[in-house]
Amino acid sequence: MTETDLQLIYYDFHKVALPFVKNLPNLFPPVCQTLTFYLRMVSFVMAYSFMEPINPALDPSDTEQEKAPPMLVPMADILNHVSKHNAELSYGATYLKMIAIKDIEKGEEVFNTYGMLDNAQLLNMYGFAELFPANINETVTIPIRLLKEVAEQLDVHKQKPDLLLCKWNYMQNSNVGDETDEFIVGMKGFLTRYEVLICLKILHMEETAFNAQKDQGFDEDLDMFFSDDNEENEEENNNDDDDDDELLKFKHLKKLDAAWRRTLRICAEKCLERYRTSLAEDTRLLDEGQVKTRINRQRYAFYTTYSQKKLLQRLIHFCRE
Repeated sequence: MTETDLQLIYYDFHKVALPFVKNLPNLFPPVCQTLTFYLRMVSFVMAYSFMEPINPALDPSDTEQEKAPPMLVPMADILNHVSKHNAELSYGATYLKMIAIKDIEKGEEVFNTYGMLDNAQLLNMYGFAELFPANINETVTIPIRLLKEVAEQLDVHKQKPDLLLCKWNYMQNSNVGDETDEFIVGMKGFLTRYEVLICLKILHMEETAFNAQKDQGFDEDLDMFFSDDNEENEEENNNDDDDDDELLKFKHLKKLDAAWRRTLRICAEKCLERYRTSLAEDTRLLDEGQVKTRINRQRYAFYTTYSQKKLLQRLIHFCRE
């Protein structure tokens, strides 16, 4: 939850909820006048409510469209979430339906989807997470500033440190990459392939080539890395989404220059170093069954960081091939 979220909650509590509760002492006991109780109720509504689109005819996956206030729907709100769900909500002008999207066997649980959420989002919004590799929407971020740190050690920049500053300024002024930006790695690879490739291309360029090309842009010849995208096997084709066209898939990494792969590998290794425990330690805890004995919040927090580490390990593996 962000600082802005907390400020809004505190404002609503003191300016709206608390005055309302105090005016009805016969209905609300003293416990209802505490911030702790209010936060619990907010969490409950956030976890179980639905946000109905104002216009049900619009694409329900459009997160930018206007929505009605949260509402609680008996029965529908008892369905659990998994990323590989078997049912989805459908809104109409006068109804809300739960529709099966695949065959559901007798006795099998019906699973809803709360959205395409990674474990960090699930933990923050709903208080649970899925153990790797169950969450197909899992992601981990690599700060773009790490690319700059690694690029400082390239020979081309050791000899000419001002060249890296020139490249970095160009990237920021051209909206290619900003100091606060992050590259997102999903279960299949980087979610924004051209941004990653352009950054790698610029940072590894010699000064003459960089100066010659900076006026024309750096996206030329990048499609060569995806020439075999139409040669997917049938199973992968059946499971792929339209958004896959925007991915820099792990399988594409073998086509990159060895120096580019080395840069990505070092960035991933540096990201792994930011965790308090290693992936090997986490795997041992899982194998020994120690994670199962933890309270829910601790166990799901473990699932979240463990999944992120596994994605970084996957990236390192493909960068070494």
